[in-house]
Amino acid sequence: MKPLQQHPTQDVMIGDIVVWHPPGASRDEPGYPAFVVAISQFGSLCVRILNTLDAAPLIRDGVLHISHPRARDPEYATDGFWSHHPRHAELANLRDRLQQVELLLNNLVEQLALVKEEA
Repeated sequence: MKPLQQHPTQDVMIGDIVVWHPPGASRDEPGYPAFVVAISQFGSLCVRILNTLDAAPLIRDGVLHISHPRARDPEYATDGFWSHHPRHAELANLRDRLQQVELLLNNLVEQLALVKEEA
């Protein structure tokens, strides 16, 4: 089995919080917060689920992202599926903006160095 190209697991790290959805849940149903415990090179996560009604914490392995074609297949995705936490898009946007600021600052430093050389 070869690793998936450009998969959402590339955007998560161990310790991140994602949203876990139980098997058979619809996209509209709220999920449960879950910590990422491990990341498979094949595109699935192992998560520790919080705030469930069970006394013991739930751990699910082989959890696929909601966009994976098999994530909603009850025969394949018996451990539910995951989606990014709502703050994920916010953080990605901030990261992009910081990269833009860094580029602008680098350009400014280069321009200042040129002006200094000419003086």
